[in-house]
Amino acid sequence: MLLKICWMLSVLALCQANLRIKRIVGGYPALVPEGDGVPNDINEKINKTNDNNIIQPSSSTTVNNIIYVQDQYRTAEILGVEEPEGVCAFKGIRYAEPPVGRLRFQRPVFIPLNGKYEATKYGPPCPQLSSDNRGIVGSEDCLFLNVFTPLKKNCKKNYPVMIWIHGGGLNSGSALQYGVSHLVKKDVIVVTIQYRLGSLGWITNNLKELSGNMALFDMRIAIKWTKEYISFFNGDPERIVLAGQGSGASAATLLSMTDFTKGMLSGVFALSGSPVSPFAVDSKPEITYSNITKLMGCNQAVGLEVVKCLQMLSLKDIISADTKFENMKISNEGYLTGLANLLSTGPVVEGKNDGRFLPFLLLDTPLNLMKMNRIPKIPILTGVNKLETKSGILGKYRAQVQEKLTQIPDYINKVLPNNILKSNSGLFKNGNVNNVLQSLFENNNYLKLVSSSLGNTVKDFEKVVQGTTDALFNLPAFFTSHLWSKHSSSYFYSFEYKSKSFKTPGKWFLPNILGAHNKDNVKNDVGNTHNSAKKDEDTGEPGHGDELIYLYDVRSIEGMPIPGSELKDQSDIEMRDNFTSLVAEFIHHGKPRLSKLDDEWPSFTSAKRSDYVILSENSRIEKKFRFCEMGLWGGLPDILQSSYCNFPGISDILKTVPDLLKEGVLGDVTSNAINALSNPLNKIAGLVNTDHITPGLINLSPNKPTKQNNQQSNGGLPLLGGVPVLMDQRKTTENKRPTQRPGLGLLGKKKK
Repeated sequence: MLLKICWMLSVLALCQANLRIKRIVGGYPALVPEGDGVPNDINEKINKTNDNNIIQPSSSTTVNNIIYVQDQYRTAEILGVEEPEGVCAFKGIRYAEPPVGRLRFQRPVFIPLNGKYEATKYGPPCPQLSSDNRGIVGSEDCLFLNVFTPLKKNCKKNYPVMIWIHGGGLNSGSALQYGVSHLVKKDVIVVTIQYRLGSLGWITNNLKELSGNMALFDMRIAIKWTKEYISFFNGDPERIVLAGQGSGASAATLLSMTDFTKGMLSGVFALSGSPVSPFAVDSKPEITYSNITKLMGCNQAVGLEVVKCLQMLSLKDIISADTKFENMKISNEGYLTGLANLLSTGPVVEGKNDGRFLPFLLLDTPLNLMKMNRIPKIPILTGVNKLETKSGILGKYRAQVQEKLTQIPDYINKVLPNNILKSNSGLFKNGNVNNVLQSLFENNNYLKLVSSSLGNTVKDFEKVVQGTTDALFNLPAFFTSHLWSKHSSSYFYSFEYKSKSFKTPGKWFLPNILGAHNKDNVKNDVGNTHNSAKKDEDTGEPGHGDELIYLYDVRSIEGMPIPGSELKDQSDIEMRDNFTSLVAEFIHHGKPRLSKLDDEWPSFTSAKRSDYVILSENSRIEKKFRFCEMGLWGGLPDILQSSYCNFPGISDILKTVPDLLKEGVLGDVTSNAINALSNPLNKIAGLVNTDHITPGLINLSPNKPTKQNNQQSNGGLPLLGGVPVLMDQRKTTENKRPTQRPGLGLLGKKKK
């Protein structure tokens, strides 16, 4: 009888909850609903963000913004602040359980809003090595997000939303580095999120106990949180653009192609990163896992014992192992790996779902996913900077490049192109360099065309910068824009504005991968650098991350303003206004718009046209983005044979690679991603082939390409091979929801 009474009371409480109406955000606080059904003392749960030790910005704030949230099951009250920059901020909102203890190295557990939150202080960044290499900053309890909204006095309902995924090579950076007020003032809500870094977010042995991609699931949970709650902040849940820079851009594009975000996003904004960038996915996760667990002392464990061993490690041991592996990898593989590839753990291809375990996120390589119609029907705004690799080559890798130029005969003409080819792992075919493309780059006459495209009058360092920029950044962006344009609008830009104030402002945002910013990077009033012996090599063209200062104010890793980083030159300020305006237009309407252009911003449409916009003091629309260079680095037959490029002897060269004419460089990409869980006995942790172990590390050098005997022709002459000009939208079961385990949500969280 007692059980029946309890059951009836529960049903009545649930029915009463279903009759409630969501409160309207803004204006005066809504009345407290009757019959809440939950004791007040339980709802008085204060957000733990307020107890962290992070130093908060000292600028004065006025607490005047309260958000009320109510759904069918719980209520919440969020106290925010009005920032001096003229925006409302709700800081340090926890979106997932702290990933510590038994949750370390596991998928995140979603936390719904419930109770009272004093969202006036930032949560700590995720743990990482400090930019000066002197210690560790951050805390493992770091899964927080921040919501920035326009002031109430400018209030209108249904602001579009941008979720920002920070860059930093997936092992550094934080959401606190980006001052978003310039975007927010253009009637956009910005949500900045944090995700686990390094091994804490990515390590995997491809077994169900340690399946990997934890940080990607962190991002996905933050997207879910935004989708569910942003309406209470006057945001539009139907207009959410996922954005990121560098590795954050690659993560954003990868997430947009998964079933886990289907129907959640209205667009993607990707700066200097793509799903086929060489740093998007770890192409050798087994080797990465074996080497890092060896450094951690957990390489002898198997199955659940691996997880237990890793969970027992100190934070210092984990960060130390990541750092040692990164340094050893650069030492063994050289500067190209440092410029282009993941230096530690990162996203991995999990394989196809087999229905036995929690569903996977990356079912195949990004290249295969793009060719298999997994690109969502949402627009993308993407672009590159003019000399992406400049800061690295003229900075932290300068000595290595100089050594290669000095000691290796004809390095630029014969050695560099092949080394770049082997580093461009995002475009690998079935795990290795496309053998047809490899054959092209073994032809001396073809190499002469490649080297001539770098310029005959420029210096050697400039040639290295241009070649690596074209192959490792421009080409992946070019392919992505082309393939995306088959499904939706693809808008492309080349950022070429030369700052009047700073040479390499990107170093403020990405100090761990570009090197710390110093006074040599600040220009004086007449445009020269202070104390710079290399000013003749660095002409001030924008490199990786240098465009960020025209979207965001610079902040430290812990969210503090950095003196001397403010834009003061009027031309710089105008560029910031133009860049934030076109981005805001894309977030609002799905299409960028720049008033300085003579016409509407064109879609990329195809690789043959490759329409794009140059962003500079004289922004303009152009066609054929780095057209001939893309043809050479990508081995694209239609471009190589075009009269526009007029390459001498190209017909005879292409006769040596008939398969290229049949399929294109991306043809015959076999869908052969292996589900590592299909036979766990073949993937037991620690049982990695160690026949070719080099001292300290297992097989860090890229594998030599092997001949593929199962090539298939698609017929015709498609530009990219296997990607016809018009692609039929196949109706498959791939678009169905991922399989769920009984009684569990998608992420392993018990259903309410």
